[in-house]
Amino acid sequence: MKKTIFAAFVSLLIFTGGTNAFAVHKKLTNEDQKHLAITIYNNNIALVKDRRSVHLKKGINRLSFSDISAKIIPNSALIRRESPKPSFKVIEQAFRYEQLTPKSLLEASVGQEVFIDLGHEPIQSGRLVSVHGGILVSIKGKMREVKEHQLLFPQVPHELATNPELTLKLECSETAAASMELSYLTTGLSWEASYIGEISADGSTIDLGSWVTLTNTTSSDYSDANLQLVAADVTWGASFHGKGQEKGIPHAFEAIRLLGFPMYGLSHRVSLRGHEVKQVSLLSLQQVKLTREFLVQGTKEYLFKDMTGRALPAQVETWLSFSNTEEIGAPLPKGIIRLYKRDPKGHVQFVGEDFIDHTLPKGKITLRLGAAQDVDVSLTQSDFKMLGQNVCESGYHYTFTNSQDRPIQIKLKEEIPYDFRMLRESIPNESKIKNQLVWIISLEPKETKHIRFRLRVSKQG
Repeated sequence: MKKTIFAAFVSLLIFTGGTNAFAVHKKLTNEDQKHLAITIYNNNIALVKDRRSVHLKKGINRLSFSDISAKIIPNSALIRRESPKPSFKVIEQAFRYEQLTPKSLLEASVGQEVFIDLGHEPIQSGRLVSVHGGILVSIKGKMREVKEHQLLFPQVPHELATNPELTLKLECSETAAASMELSYLTTGLSWEASYIGEISADGSTIDLGSWVTLTNTTSSDYSDANLQLVAADVTWGASFHGKGQEKGIPHAFEAIRLLGFPMYGLSHRVSLRGHEVKQVSLLSLQQVKLTREFLVQGTKEYLFKDMTGRALPAQVETWLSFSNTEEIGAPLPKGIIRLYKRDPKGHVQFVGEDFIDHTLPKGKITLRLGAAQDVDVSLTQSDFKMLGQNVCESGYHYTFTNSQDRPIQIKLKEEIPYDFRMLRESIPNESKIKNQLVWIISLEPKETKHIRFRLRVSKQG
Protein backbone atom coordinates (compact mmCIF):
# COMPACT_ATOMS: atom_id res chain seq x y z
CA MET A 1 0.00 0.00 0.00
CA LYS A 2 2.78 2.42 0.93
CA LYS A 3 4.65 1.70 -2.30
CA THR A 4 1.50 2.25 -4.36
CA ILE A 5 0.73 5.59 -2.72
CA PHE A 6 4.35 6.71 -2.99
CA ALA A 7 4.31 5.91 -6.70
CA ALA A 8 1.15 7.97 -6.99
CA PHE A 9 2.91 10.85 -5.18
CA VAL A 10 5.72 10.75 -7.72
CA SER A 11 3.22 10.62 -10.59
CA LEU A 12 1.45 13.65 -9.13
CA LEU A 13 4.77 15.41 -8.87
CA ILE A 14 5.61 14.71 -12.52
CA PHE A 15 2.15 15.80 -13.61
CA THR A 16 2.12 19.07 -11.75
CA GLY A 17 5.74 19.88 -12.52
CA GLY A 18 6.37 21.26 -9.02
CA THR A 19 7.07 24.88 -8.28
CA ASN A 20 10.10 27.09 -8.58
CA ALA A 21 10.03 28.38 -5.04
CA PHE A 22 13.20 26.55 -4.13
CA ALA A 23 14.80 26.24 -7.56
CA VAL A 24 18.18 27.64 -8.50
CA HIS A 25 18.21 30.67 -10.74
CA LYS A 26 18.48 28.44 -13.80
CA LYS A 27 18.55 24.69 -14.35
CA LEU A 28 20.23 23.71 -17.60
CA THR A 29 18.85 20.44 -18.95
CA ASN A 30 19.44 18.47 -22.12
CA GLU A 31 16.95 20.77 -23.82
CA ASP A 32 19.52 23.57 -23.46
CA GLN A 33 22.26 21.40 -24.95
CA LYS A 34 23.78 22.68 -28.20
CA HIS A 35 26.66 20.27 -28.67
CA LEU A 36 27.93 17.09 -27.02
CA ALA A 37 31.34 15.50 -27.63
CA ILE A 38 32.78 12.46 -25.86
CA THR A 39 36.34 11.11 -25.98
CA ILE A 40 36.60 7.58 -24.59
CA TYR A 41 39.92 6.04 -23.57
CA ASN A 42 40.80 2.36 -23.16
CA ASN A 43 40.94 2.29 -19.37
CA ASN A 44 37.29 3.02 -18.47
CA ILE A 45 37.57 6.80 -18.48
CA ALA A 46 36.08 9.41 -20.78
CA LEU A 47 36.15 13.15 -21.36
CA VAL A 48 32.70 14.71 -21.83
CA LYS A 49 32.32 18.17 -23.40
CA ASP A 50 28.78 19.46 -22.98
CA ARG A 51 27.87 22.88 -24.47
CA ARG A 52 24.64 24.56 -23.38
CA SER A 53 22.98 27.94 -23.81
CA VAL A 54 21.85 30.10 -20.89
CA HIS A 55 20.68 33.65 -20.17
CA LEU A 56 22.87 35.21 -17.47
CA LYS A 57 22.15 38.25 -15.36
CA LYS A 58 24.69 40.79 -14.26
CA GLY A 59 26.07 39.88 -10.85
CA ILE A 60 25.71 36.58 -9.02
CA ASN A 61 24.07 33.69 -10.89
CA ARG A 62 23.29 30.22 -9.62
CA LEU A 63 23.14 27.53 -12.28
CA SER A 64 22.60 23.82 -12.28
CA PHE A 65 23.97 21.54 -15.02
CA SER A 66 21.62 18.55 -14.85
CA ASP A 67 21.61 15.28 -16.84
CA ILE A 68 25.35 14.75 -16.47
CA SER A 69 27.17 11.51 -15.66
CA ALA A 70 26.54 10.06 -12.21
CA LYS A 71 30.14 8.82 -12.27
CA ILE A 72 31.68 12.25 -12.88
CA ILE A 73 35.02 12.99 -11.24
CA PRO A 74 33.87 16.28 -9.66
CA ASN A 75 37.26 17.97 -9.34
CA SER A 76 37.88 17.44 -13.06
CA ALA A 77 35.00 19.75 -14.04
CA LEU A 78 35.93 22.80 -16.09
CA ILE A 79 33.58 25.58 -17.26
CA ARG A 80 34.54 27.53 -20.38
CA ARG A 81 32.86 30.46 -22.09
CA GLU A 82 32.07 29.58 -25.70
CA SER A 83 30.45 32.89 -26.67
CA PRO A 84 32.33 36.23 -26.94
CA LYS A 85 30.18 37.78 -24.24
CA PRO A 86 29.42 38.01 -21.40
CA SER A 87 32.50 37.34 -19.31
CA PHE A 88 32.05 35.48 -16.04
CA LYS A 89 34.01 33.70 -13.36
CA VAL A 90 33.02 30.62 -11.38
CA ILE A 91 33.04 31.19 -7.61
CA GLU A 92 31.78 27.82 -6.37
CA GLN A 93 30.81 24.46 -7.81
CA ALA A 94 29.39 21.30 -6.25
CA PHE A 95 28.24 17.90 -7.48
CA ARG A 96 24.96 16.55 -6.17
CA TYR A 97 23.19 13.27 -6.77
CA GLU A 98 20.86 11.33 -4.50
CA GLN A 99 18.50 8.49 -5.33
CA LEU A 100 14.81 9.32 -4.93
CA THR A 101 13.40 7.14 -2.14
CA PRO A 102 10.57 7.66 0.38
CA LYS A 103 13.19 8.26 3.08
CA SER A 104 15.22 10.80 1.08
CA LEU A 105 12.05 12.60 -0.02
CA LEU A 106 10.82 12.85 3.58
CA GLU A 107 14.12 14.14 4.93
CA ALA A 108 14.52 16.72 2.14
CA SER A 109 10.94 18.00 2.60
CA VAL A 110 11.30 18.96 6.27
CA GLY A 111 10.21 22.59 6.65
CA GLN A 112 8.26 22.57 3.40
CA GLU A 113 4.60 22.44 2.52
CA VAL A 114 3.00 19.01 2.11
CA PHE A 115 -0.54 17.72 1.71
CA ILE A 116 -2.15 15.31 4.15
CA ASP A 117 -4.77 12.77 3.07
CA LEU A 118 -6.37 11.29 6.19
CA GLY A 119 -8.96 9.43 4.15
CA HIS A 120 -12.04 10.45 6.15
CA GLU A 121 -11.33 14.20 5.89
CA PRO A 122 -10.69 16.59 2.99
CA ILE A 123 -7.06 16.83 1.89
CA GLN A 124 -5.33 19.51 3.96
CA SER A 125 -2.08 21.39 3.57
CA GLY A 126 0.52 21.68 6.27
CA ARG A 127 4.20 22.05 7.00
CA LEU A 128 6.42 19.02 7.55
CA VAL A 129 8.12 19.62 10.90
CA SER A 130 10.03 16.42 11.73
CA VAL A 131 10.57 12.87 10.47
CA HIS A 132 12.66 11.51 13.37
CA GLY A 133 10.86 9.03 15.61
CA GLY A 134 7.63 9.74 13.76
CA ILE A 135 6.26 12.18 11.19
CA LEU A 136 5.03 15.50 12.58
CA VAL A 137 3.17 18.10 10.53
CA SER A 138 1.83 21.50 11.48
CA ILE A 139 -1.74 22.02 10.25
CA LYS A 140 -3.15 25.48 10.88
CA GLY A 141 -0.76 25.94 13.77
CA LYS A 142 -1.52 22.58 15.38
CA MET A 143 0.96 19.70 15.52
CA ARG A 144 -0.21 16.32 14.32
CA GLU A 145 1.47 12.96 13.86
CA VAL A 146 0.69 11.25 10.55
CA LYS A 147 1.76 8.14 8.69
CA GLU A 148 4.10 8.13 5.72
CA HIS A 149 1.43 6.90 3.31
CA GLN A 150 -0.83 9.84 4.24
CA LEU A 151 1.53 12.45 2.79
CA LEU A 152 1.32 14.01 -0.65
CA PHE A 153 4.35 15.93 -1.97
CA PRO A 154 3.70 18.83 -4.36
CA GLN A 155 7.30 18.82 -5.61
CA VAL A 156 10.72 17.31 -5.23
CA PRO A 157 12.74 19.74 -3.08
CA HIS A 158 15.59 21.39 -4.90
CA GLU A 159 17.98 20.11 -2.23
CA LEU A 160 17.25 16.57 -3.43
CA ALA A 161 19.04 16.17 -6.77
CA THR A 162 17.31 13.13 -8.24
CA ASN A 163 19.40 13.41 -11.39
CA PRO A 164 23.16 13.98 -11.38
CA GLU A 165 23.87 17.70 -11.52
CA LEU A 166 26.70 20.15 -11.07
CA THR A 167 25.68 23.37 -9.34
CA LEU A 168 27.57 26.58 -10.04
CA LYS A 169 27.78 29.97 -8.43
CA LEU A 170 29.27 32.47 -10.84
CA GLU A 171 29.63 36.21 -11.24
CA CYS A 172 28.71 37.70 -14.61
CA SER A 173 29.83 41.05 -16.04
CA GLU A 174 26.54 41.88 -17.76
CA THR A 175 23.09 40.59 -18.57
CA ALA A 176 23.21 38.62 -21.82
CA ALA A 177 22.67 35.27 -23.51
CA ALA A 178 25.71 33.02 -23.21
CA SER A 179 27.04 29.72 -24.43
CA MET A 180 29.14 27.75 -21.96
CA GLU A 181 30.82 24.36 -22.11
CA LEU A 182 31.15 21.98 -19.20
CA SER A 183 34.07 19.56 -19.59
CA TYR A 184 34.59 16.73 -17.13
CA LEU A 185 36.08 13.29 -16.75
CA THR A 186 33.87 10.35 -15.93
CA THR A 187 34.24 6.65 -15.40
CA GLY A 188 31.69 4.16 -16.67
CA LEU A 189 32.32 4.65 -20.39
CA SER A 190 34.59 2.23 -22.23
CA TRP A 191 35.29 0.80 -25.66
CA GLU A 192 37.07 -2.15 -27.17
CA ALA A 193 37.75 -3.30 -30.70
CA SER A 194 37.20 -6.78 -32.06
CA TYR A 195 38.03 -8.22 -35.46
CA ILE A 196 36.61 -10.90 -37.71
CA GLY A 197 38.75 -12.35 -40.49
CA GLU A 198 37.85 -14.82 -43.23
CA ILE A 199 40.87 -16.54 -44.75
CA SER A 200 40.78 -17.29 -48.47
CA ALA A 201 40.76 -20.88 -49.74
CA ASP A 202 44.47 -20.82 -50.62
CA GLY A 203 45.40 -18.93 -47.44
CA SER A 204 47.00 -16.04 -49.32
CA THR A 205 44.56 -13.26 -48.32
CA ILE A 206 42.14 -12.34 -45.57
CA ASP A 207 38.91 -10.33 -45.59
CA LEU A 208 39.01 -8.27 -42.42
CA GLY A 209 36.21 -6.54 -40.57
CA SER A 210 36.26 -4.72 -37.25
CA TRP A 211 33.69 -3.56 -34.75
CA VAL A 212 33.93 -1.20 -31.80
CA THR A 213 31.90 -2.16 -28.75
CA LEU A 214 30.77 0.87 -26.72
CA THR A 215 29.73 0.21 -23.12
CA ASN A 216 27.92 2.71 -20.91
CA THR A 217 27.65 1.49 -17.31
CA THR A 218 26.35 4.84 -16.06
CA SER A 219 22.67 5.66 -15.70
CA SER A 220 23.07 8.69 -17.97
CA ASP A 221 21.93 8.96 -21.59
CA TYR A 222 24.17 10.58 -24.20
CA SER A 223 22.27 11.76 -27.26
CA ASP A 224 23.70 12.72 -30.67
CA ALA A 225 27.28 12.85 -29.41
CA ASN A 226 30.36 13.42 -31.52
CA LEU A 227 32.38 10.38 -30.52
CA GLN A 228 36.16 9.94 -30.48
CA LEU A 229 38.06 6.90 -29.26
CA VAL A 230 41.66 7.07 -28.06
CA ALA A 231 43.70 3.88 -28.43
CA ALA A 232 45.69 4.29 -25.23
CA ASP A 233 45.53 3.72 -21.49
CA VAL A 234 46.04 7.28 -20.27
CA THR A 235 47.53 8.04 -16.88
CA TRP A 236 44.96 9.54 -14.55
CA GLY A 237 46.92 12.14 -13.14
CA ALA A 238 48.42 16.99 -36.50
CA SER A 239 45.59 15.16 -38.30
CA PHE A 240 46.10 11.68 -39.78
CA HIS A 241 43.86 10.60 -42.64
CA GLY A 242 44.16 7.09 -44.03
CA LYS A 243 44.99 6.59 -47.65
CA GLY A 244 43.42 4.09 -49.98
CA GLN A 245 39.96 5.49 -49.41
CA GLU A 246 39.08 4.81 -53.02
CA LYS A 247 38.74 1.18 -51.92
CA GLY A 248 35.97 2.03 -49.48
CA ILE A 249 38.09 2.00 -46.34
CA PRO A 250 36.82 5.04 -44.31
CA HIS A 251 34.59 3.04 -42.73
CA ALA A 252 32.85 4.64 -39.83
CA PHE A 253 35.95 6.16 -38.30
CA GLU A 254 38.77 8.47 -39.30
CA ALA A 255 42.11 8.08 -37.55
CA ILE A 256 43.70 11.12 -35.91
CA ARG A 257 46.84 11.57 -33.82
CA LEU A 258 46.71 13.07 -30.33
CA LEU A 259 49.98 13.39 -28.41
CA GLY A 260 51.22 10.29 -30.20
CA PHE A 261 48.09 8.24 -29.43
CA PRO A 262 45.89 6.98 -32.28
CA MET A 263 42.42 8.52 -32.09
CA TYR A 264 39.36 7.43 -34.04
CA GLY A 265 36.60 9.90 -34.83
CA LEU A 266 33.21 8.54 -35.81
CA SER A 267 31.82 10.00 -39.02
CA HIS A 268 28.29 10.27 -37.63
CA ARG A 269 26.76 11.14 -34.28
CA VAL A 270 26.06 8.38 -31.79
CA SER A 271 23.43 8.06 -29.07
CA LEU A 272 24.25 5.83 -26.12
CA ARG A 273 21.62 5.18 -23.49
CA GLY A 274 22.33 4.43 -19.85
CA HIS A 275 23.46 0.83 -19.25
CA GLU A 276 23.61 0.21 -23.00
CA VAL A 277 26.13 -1.78 -25.03
CA LYS A 278 26.34 -0.81 -28.70
CA GLN A 279 28.49 -1.94 -31.62
CA VAL A 280 29.70 0.38 -34.38
CA SER A 281 31.58 -0.64 -37.51
CA LEU A 282 35.25 0.39 -37.50
CA LEU A 283 36.57 -0.90 -40.84
CA SER A 284 35.97 -3.40 -43.63
CA LEU A 285 38.79 -4.60 -45.88
CA GLN A 286 38.95 -7.11 -48.69
CA GLN A 287 41.82 -9.36 -49.75
CA VAL A 288 44.52 -8.17 -47.41
CA LYS A 289 47.74 -10.02 -48.26
CA LEU A 290 48.40 -12.77 -45.73
CA THR A 291 51.60 -14.65 -44.91
CA ARG A 292 51.50 -18.09 -43.32
CA GLU A 293 54.38 -19.60 -41.36
CA PHE A 294 54.89 -23.00 -39.75
CA LEU A 295 56.98 -22.57 -36.62
CA VAL A 296 58.62 -24.95 -34.16
CA GLN A 297 59.97 -23.37 -30.98
CA GLY A 298 62.59 -25.40 -29.13
CA THR A 299 62.44 -26.51 -25.51
CA LYS A 300 65.23 -24.61 -23.79
CA GLU A 301 64.24 -25.98 -20.35
CA TYR A 302 65.88 -29.34 -21.21
CA LEU A 303 69.36 -27.98 -21.97
CA PHE A 304 70.73 -29.01 -18.56
CA LYS A 305 68.67 -32.19 -18.13
CA ASP A 306 69.66 -35.72 -19.12
CA MET A 307 66.74 -36.87 -21.29
CA THR A 308 68.78 -39.21 -23.51
CA GLY A 309 66.62 -41.30 -25.82
CA ARG A 310 63.36 -39.77 -24.63
CA ALA A 311 60.83 -37.98 -26.79
CA LEU A 312 60.66 -34.30 -25.88
CA PRO A 313 57.65 -32.01 -26.38
CA ALA A 314 57.59 -30.41 -29.84
CA GLN A 315 54.80 -29.00 -31.97
CA VAL A 316 54.43 -27.33 -35.34
CA GLU A 317 52.34 -24.18 -34.91
CA THR A 318 50.62 -22.15 -37.59
CA TRP A 319 51.25 -18.41 -37.53
CA LEU A 320 49.61 -15.86 -39.81
CA SER A 321 50.77 -12.31 -40.38
CA PHE A 322 49.81 -9.24 -42.36
CA SER A 323 51.15 -5.70 -42.45
CA ASN A 324 49.27 -2.55 -41.54
CA THR A 325 50.09 -0.95 -44.86
CA GLU A 326 48.75 2.17 -46.57
CA GLU A 327 46.08 -0.11 -48.01
CA ILE A 328 44.54 -0.30 -44.56
CA GLY A 329 45.21 3.37 -43.96
CA ALA A 330 44.88 3.72 -40.18
CA PRO A 331 46.28 2.53 -36.86
CA LEU A 332 44.61 -0.63 -35.61
CA PRO A 333 43.46 -0.64 -31.96
CA LYS A 334 44.10 -3.62 -29.74
CA GLY A 335 41.48 -6.33 -29.59
CA ILE A 336 40.57 -9.96 -30.18
CA ILE A 337 40.60 -11.25 -33.73
CA ARG A 338 38.56 -14.33 -34.60
CA LEU A 339 39.43 -16.20 -37.76
CA TYR A 340 37.23 -18.27 -40.05
CA LYS A 341 37.79 -20.34 -43.19
CA ARG A 342 35.56 -22.31 -45.53
CA ASP A 343 35.86 -26.08 -45.49
CA PRO A 344 35.94 -28.17 -48.71
CA LYS A 345 32.12 -28.13 -48.75
CA GLY A 346 32.02 -24.34 -48.63
CA HIS A 347 30.86 -24.05 -45.02
CA VAL A 348 32.47 -21.36 -42.86
CA GLN A 349 34.36 -22.84 -39.91
CA PHE A 350 36.03 -21.20 -36.91
CA VAL A 351 39.79 -21.85 -37.01
CA GLY A 352 41.10 -19.87 -34.04
CA GLU A 353 41.51 -16.52 -32.34
CA ASP A 354 44.31 -14.35 -31.03
CA PHE A 355 44.87 -10.89 -29.56
CA ILE A 356 46.47 -8.00 -31.42
CA ASP A 357 48.03 -4.99 -29.73
CA HIS A 358 47.83 -1.37 -30.89
CA THR A 359 49.45 -1.44 -34.33
CA LEU A 360 50.58 1.73 -36.06
CA PRO A 361 50.78 2.09 -39.86
CA LYS A 362 53.58 -0.04 -41.33
CA GLY A 363 53.42 -2.28 -38.27
CA LYS A 364 53.07 -6.05 -38.50
CA ILE A 365 50.24 -8.11 -37.03
CA THR A 366 51.16 -11.69 -36.12
CA LEU A 367 48.54 -14.26 -35.15
CA ARG A 368 49.03 -17.68 -33.56
CA LEU A 369 46.46 -20.26 -34.66
CA GLY A 370 47.76 -23.26 -32.74
CA ALA A 371 48.87 -26.71 -33.90
CA ALA A 372 49.30 -27.12 -37.65
CA GLN A 373 47.28 -29.74 -39.50
CA ASP A 374 49.06 -32.57 -41.37
CA VAL A 375 52.51 -31.30 -40.39
CA ASP A 376 54.37 -33.30 -37.76
CA VAL A 377 57.57 -32.95 -35.76
CA SER A 378 59.33 -35.17 -33.24
CA LEU A 379 62.30 -34.35 -31.01
CA THR A 380 64.68 -36.57 -29.08
CA GLN A 381 67.82 -35.89 -27.08
CA SER A 382 70.45 -38.15 -28.66
CA ASP A 383 73.01 -37.87 -25.84
CA PHE A 384 73.94 -35.77 -22.81
CA LYS A 385 76.98 -35.31 -20.58
CA MET A 386 78.06 -32.86 -17.91
CA LEU A 387 81.54 -31.35 -18.31
CA GLY A 388 81.46 -29.49 -15.02
CA GLN A 389 78.98 -28.00 -12.59
CA ASN A 390 77.71 -25.42 -15.10
CA VAL A 391 78.82 -26.82 -18.47
CA CYS A 392 77.20 -29.58 -20.50
CA GLU A 393 77.10 -31.05 -24.01
CA SER A 394 73.95 -32.45 -25.56
CA GLY A 395 72.75 -33.59 -28.97
CA TYR A 396 69.28 -33.24 -30.48
CA HIS A 397 67.42 -34.86 -33.35
CA TYR A 398 64.38 -33.29 -35.04
CA THR A 399 62.22 -35.15 -37.57
CA PHE A 400 59.80 -33.16 -39.76
CA THR A 401 57.05 -34.69 -41.92
CA ASN A 402 54.80 -32.91 -44.40
CA SER A 403 51.59 -34.89 -44.90
CA GLN A 404 49.97 -32.12 -46.94
CA ASP A 405 49.53 -32.14 -50.71
CA ARG A 406 51.60 -29.01 -51.24
CA PRO A 407 55.15 -27.94 -50.45
CA ILE A 408 55.75 -26.03 -47.21
CA GLN A 409 58.51 -24.40 -45.21
CA ILE A 410 58.99 -24.88 -41.49
CA LYS A 411 60.99 -22.52 -39.30
CA LEU A 412 62.77 -24.14 -36.36
CA LYS A 413 63.75 -21.58 -33.73
CA GLU A 414 65.85 -22.40 -30.66
CA GLU A 415 66.32 -19.75 -27.96
CA ILE A 416 69.48 -20.44 -25.91
CA PRO A 417 69.52 -18.27 -22.75
CA TYR A 418 73.16 -19.17 -21.94
CA ASP A 419 76.58 -18.92 -23.54
CA PHE A 420 76.89 -21.74 -26.05
CA ARG A 421 78.99 -23.09 -28.90
CA MET A 422 77.67 -25.06 -31.84
CA LEU A 423 79.77 -28.23 -32.09
CA ARG A 424 78.01 -29.88 -34.99
CA GLU A 425 74.90 -29.37 -37.15
CA SER A 426 73.55 -31.32 -40.12
CA ILE A 427 72.18 -28.17 -41.78
CA PRO A 428 73.71 -24.72 -41.16
CA ASN A 429 71.43 -22.46 -39.13
CA GLU A 430 70.57 -19.02 -40.50
CA SER A 431 70.31 -16.93 -37.34
CA LYS A 432 72.22 -13.68 -37.04
CA ILE A 433 71.00 -12.98 -33.52
CA LYS A 434 72.94 -13.88 -30.40
CA ASN A 435 71.46 -16.68 -28.29
CA GLN A 436 69.21 -17.82 -31.11
CA LEU A 437 69.33 -20.61 -33.69
CA VAL A 438 67.09 -20.67 -36.75
CA TRP A 439 66.71 -23.28 -39.47
CA ILE A 440 64.40 -23.13 -42.49
CA ILE A 441 63.28 -26.58 -43.61
CA SER A 442 61.67 -26.93 -47.05
CA LEU A 443 59.45 -29.99 -47.46
CA GLU A 444 57.78 -31.35 -50.56
CA PRO A 445 54.40 -33.09 -50.20
CA LYS A 446 54.71 -36.31 -48.16
CA GLU A 447 58.41 -35.64 -47.52
CA THR A 448 60.33 -36.23 -44.27
CA LYS A 449 63.55 -34.45 -43.25
CA HIS A 450 65.89 -34.56 -40.26
CA ILE A 451 67.99 -31.98 -38.44
CA ARG A 452 70.68 -32.95 -35.95
CA PHE A 453 72.89 -30.64 -33.91
CA ARG A 454 75.15 -30.73 -30.87
CA LEU A 455 75.74 -27.89 -28.38
CA ARG A 456 78.10 -27.06 -25.56
CA VAL A 457 76.27 -24.82 -23.11
CA SER A 458 77.66 -22.86 -20.16
CA LYS A 459 75.74 -21.06 -17.44
CA GLN A 460 78.82 -19.01 -16.64
CA GLY A 461 79.38 -15.52 -18.03
